[in-house]
Amino acid sequence: MEASSKTVITVSLIGLAGTLGAAVISNWDRIFHQTQATISSPPLVAPHAPAIEENTQEYTLWGEETKLLALGPGEKTVLKGMDLYSSRPTYPEGGCAGNTIVFYTWQVREPYPQGGDLEIRSMVQGGREDQVGLGAMGKGAMTPCGEHIFQNNGLQPMKIEVRYTSGFYKAP
Repeated sequence: MEASSKTVITVSLIGLAGTLGAAVISNWDRIFHQTQATISSPPLVAPHAPAIEENTQEYTLWGEETKLLALGPGEKTVLKGMDLYSSRPTYPEGGCAGNTIVFYTWQVREPYPQGGDLEIRSMVQGGREDQVGLGAMGKGAMTPCGEHIFQNNGLQPMKIEVRYTSGFYKAP
């Protein structure tokens, strides 16, 4: 092979290596780093509403159930104690006066782990509202005639799981 052919081949290889090197350098992030769009990590899954843990020495509890609320930004919904209270033949009817109660817990399922913009207020006589809960998770109680307002004060739609049970106060 002639010296000029060797020189042409060598120059061509150097040029090819330079071109490939420049292509790798200019596309380094695409080749060797993941972007947010390509990261495939498992999504976070919110826990369910916490277990209801009331003093069973003071209360008899029955009829635990759950419901899912969906609230758009700024929306609110009213939970009525009568809709949640579960009457059983062996337990008293839920009345406004008496020893009956509804216990509940909540957990914002979406968005998770955000969701701290949830506010819960109680309707009080005279049209006044008192705050009884705030945040992505918590617990509350109301009489069967009580009403609690769940309001999404955030900018994202929200799904809230509510776990509830009926109770009767045991007289001492």
